[in-house]
Amino acid sequence: MYKRITVCGMTVSDETKQLGDLQAKWGRSWRIWRGRRTSDIDDERTGAWIASRINPTAGPDPTVMRDTPSDLNEALHMQLMLIDQGRKPLTVSEMGPE
Repeated sequence: MYKRITVCGMTVSDETKQLGDLQAKWGRSWRIWRGRRTSDIDDERTGAWIASRINPTAGPDPTVMRDTPSDLNEALHMQLMLIDQGRKPLTVSEMGPE
């Protein structure tokens, strides 16, 4: 469960702060957001941490999803490494059958 903290005089959840931190760090290249889980009892809960590339052709993976903000941050660092190595996005034919 996430706790409430104070940031610049405002009380927010640490989840909101983590989301803001990721958006501040990666927001020029990625849209950072939280997914929603739905269940058969209609309780929407926050789900995966998701980064969608603003320009999908600019890097290897157009969307990255992870369970925690630190895992997402690490995955986005890995994306930068792959770009530095010259890896390009997969084309539809390279992705294989649906």
